[in-house]
Amino acid sequence: MSGRRVTMKLKTPNYLFQTWLTEWRDEAKRSDSLLVSSYEEALQSLKMYPLPLKSGKECKILIGFTTEICSMLDKKLESFKLLNEPLGTNIQKESGETPCSSDINKAVNLPNTDQIDILREINTIEYVPKDKKKKPKTILHSKSEEIQSTQKNKPKSTSRPQKMAKHASSNAIPSVQEEDFVFSPGGFDIILYVDTQEVEGKNTTDPMLEELDHLGIKYEVKSLKIGDYIWICRERTSNKELVLPYIIERKRLDDFSGSIKDGRYHEQKFRLKKSGIKNVYYLIEDYNKKKHIGLPLSTLRQAAVNTAIQDGFYVKETKNWMHTARFLAQFTAVLLNTFKDKTIFRAAKESIQDDPANDLISLMSFNEFNQSSSKNKAMTVSDMFTKMLIQINGMSVDKATAIVECFPTPALLQDTLQKCSQNEGEQLIADIRYSKLQKKIGPTLAKILYQLFTSNSFP
Repeated sequence: MSGRRVTMKLKTPNYLFQTWLTEWRDEAKRSDSLLVSSYEEALQSLKMYPLPLKSGKECKILIGFTTEICSMLDKKLESFKLLNEPLGTNIQKESGETPCSSDINKAVNLPNTDQIDILREINTIEYVPKDKKKKPKTILHSKSEEIQSTQKNKPKSTSRPQKMAKHASSNAIPSVQEEDFVFSPGGFDIILYVDTQEVEGKNTTDPMLEELDHLGIKYEVKSLKIGDYIWICRERTSNKELVLPYIIERKRLDDFSGSIKDGRYHEQKFRLKKSGIKNVYYLIEDYNKKKHIGLPLSTLRQAAVNTAIQDGFYVKETKNWMHTARFLAQFTAVLLNTFKDKTIFRAAKESIQDDPANDLISLMSFNEFNQSSSKNKAMTVSDMFTKMLIQINGMSVDKATAIVECFPTPALLQDTLQKCSQNEGEQLIADIRYSKLQKKIGPTLAKILYQLFTSNSFP
């Protein structure tokens, strides 16, 4: 009996990558970004490829996949794996979903049955960290281009703004001086640190901590200068502590609303980005949705989306404090599995190498993390300038950071704008690009900044 060879072709062999590229392309269209064509070319190329790809790095073989796009896919994939890896029986499924899978399903419209199959494939995928690249310099035209060229060639000794930039550098808080040390594989414990502000009080039993106890999670309550939850590695013999590159800022829905109204929202995001911890999670707890929360839910949803897209944070929603505790338990289990067999050593905040794919990992100490994240620490002029800018309505941390990268001090921005006509000055700022999507600052904020830095009087 002769048989025919049957070829099976997967309908969508790279469902997740295709979905994420579609989301990025659509977001780029909405923001009128120049990256629309790049995402579209990569998406069409991926749709035509018949085989499954296990990482963004593997996508490099296809047309349209730049190093930046491949790195974005790897980072997104690592987040997906971290939040969805099966962890045994401690975490029970609720309504057919694991406690931390519902948001992922909403984001990619992925059925739970398909999710399980995909997770089996990606559990062993190698993590490739996102390349850290400097943002491209803004392309300036006419007189603004001439001004930028002039500033670049000015001698340091004769430029007042450059002196201020040098002064800004000298004002930075000195690195915490500590001796180097190494943790051998298996010679340390991984402990969840819970900020004291997250605990109800000494005279009451905190239900969140009780749930963590019930789930068997090793934790301690500590005063954290930034964030609500971090994980540390503590050597068993010396009790020295190093901070793993993950931090969570937890907001109940009513607190999230309040932080937006009183300005803490932007200030906290700024400090989280400056903390030295690469992976920032913004956890929004839906605490009593029917309760008056001060702002419309649509506004809060948009703020959460902006936090993910513009600031590059991982945004996680939980149903209640119990769901949050289970998420922390699952997160802790993933970190234990990832780092328990690594060799870890202390390094300064500016030079840490924390790629979990490596066997040798450098982390900053807990003392340095807490001291450098203090609200009262000495700040550079550039940091102060950024904090000043984010007080302007509509100014995100990424927008402010992009402006400060072009003009490190207020004096430099003021001197530059005063040499331009109003149209040239506004265009100069409007053309500055920010975030990974390379969106423009735009005319509205540009007009506000021009008036702010060139007017001699204010109404």
